[in-house]
Amino acid sequence: MQTLRHNRILVVLIGAGLALRLLWACLPLHTLLLTLEDDAWMVTAIARHFALGHGITADGLTPTNGFHPLYPLSLGAIPFIFVPDNLALGFRANLLICAVLNTLLLLPLYGLLRHVARRSIALWGVAIIALNPFFIRTSVNAMETSLALLTLATLWWYALQDTPLTLRRALILGMLAAVATLARLDSLLAAALLGAVLLWREWRTRRTWLPAVVYGATCLGLLLPYFVRNVVQFGAISPSSGRALAYLHSYKESYTFSSGVQLLAYNSALDLSYLPAAGLALLILLWLGSLIWLRGPRLRTLAPLALYALVLTFYYSYIQQQGSPRYYGGVALVLVASAAALLDKLAERRPHVVTAPLLVGLACACIAINSLETFSYVRQQERAPASSQTASYATALWIRANLPPDAIIGAQNSGIMQYYSGHVVINFDGKLNHEIIPVLEQRRLNQYLAAKGISYIVDLPEVENYIEYYSARFSVAPTHLEPGTLGKLSIYARLIAHKLGLGPAVSLDVRQPERILRPFRADATIVHTTPLPNDPARAVTVYRLEPGFGDE
Repeated sequence: MQTLRHNRILVVLIGAGLALRLLWACLPLHTLLLTLEDDAWMVTAIARHFALGHGITADGLTPTNGFHPLYPLSLGAIPFIFVPDNLALGFRANLLICAVLNTLLLLPLYGLLRHVARRSIALWGVAIIALNPFFIRTSVNAMETSLALLTLATLWWYALQDTPLTLRRALILGMLAAVATLARLDSLLAAALLGAVLLWREWRTRRTWLPAVVYGATCLGLLLPYFVRNVVQFGAISPSSGRALAYLHSYKESYTFSSGVQLLAYNSALDLSYLPAAGLALLILLWLGSLIWLRGPRLRTLAPLALYALVLTFYYSYIQQQGSPRYYGGVALVLVASAAALLDKLAERRPHVVTAPLLVGLACACIAINSLETFSYVRQQERAPASSQTASYATALWIRANLPPDAIIGAQNSGIMQYYSGHVVINFDGKLNHEIIPVLEQRRLNQYLAAKGISYIVDLPEVENYIEYYSARFSVAPTHLEPGTLGKLSIYARLIAHKLGLGPAVSLDVRQPERILRPFRADATIVHTTPLPNDPARAVTVYRLEPGFGDE
């Protein structure tokens, strides 16, 4: 009887979660332009071009690997098979698909939580995610996030079942790990850590290592074509987006010791972004201490999840040196699972404390905090001086109507332009363009843009400084080479040594030219501006490049 009641509650939570997600997916475009990232339209542009038979490209011209491949090359492309030219419906359909995927996530999440907690507490964990506007805002976004979370949760649920790792289970697990990785590439960290834990368990129990080897071989075998394509066509095993963003975040201002607190600051299970870095660091230590307190089967189950959260945070904080709440959806699931395990252990020791009213109260408090976060975020974006995507959308429509059909356009923030402008829009910050890092290192960006046949640039006025800095024609600036992982870690080691008085000060590059030789506007003419709604002094600007722009 109690099981039936719990099942009914689960169905209600799933239904309510679906309703909230569909509501978010049906928000007016004006609101979505305020709340979604430009990358949402980049990914949708890739899906559309793929459906139209143009290949794997965001601009219809340049091949790209700067995205997570599974979603836009499968489900995301389906709407454009049926409505290739209805951009509004195609984008909306992608949001609705993500809403459904994000709801389906609740099923493996419940199964995962049942590995560490009783039914009532597992339902509490599901409620935290199902009724969470913050989580919905960061994952129902027409991108890969919802599919990535669904596949990651399914991988963890299946892997952590309390059953022997047979060859059949290892084979299925390897396939799930490969699918999760293709859904979002940083899930390879979860897959690798899971494999290491499985291998350690096999060694500890002195069983055969064969299932763990089958798991790894299956996963890597299925991923091999993707990585081979990257190396053969793009010259590197990793996607261009990660490499470009790491390069653009490799200047002095990005080397921050406190970046690791984004594990909690960016998690979407419970908004904690308002806490100071010291408070977040203390909470992380308390979380780690609580995991140790769990001991036994719960800790063994949570170990690969906790390791994933820590390694992912280290990767984004100190290697990529950037972060976003949508990167940390998996960490949100880990934190909910950790909380559920702690509540379950407390219920064993103090059953009179962990009662239904307490669980309901905790869930309501979390939902209220996250609802406030989402309401505040939307209001903040409505008023933010830097809010520019509504102006970008208006500019894209102007370009569609006014520029020659064969005009090739360049942009840093290119997603909205690529999707709505009806023109070839080449991305030149490197996220979608693997060629760009050597160009930036050699400071010949103006030559590259001219060689690509780009006749117009569209972006915020800051693009002038970007082009000036990375073009020897326009400025004098020191060479800034792409630092590798070991190079970044070496810089942090030297920074720590200096802080402890054990080494000299570290000189880090600043993205600032030593001298301007020629202003960008000497070779570019403004042909259209769309002022930002909250800062009319700044505008999304269309520049026409003049003859001689690409000269040395």
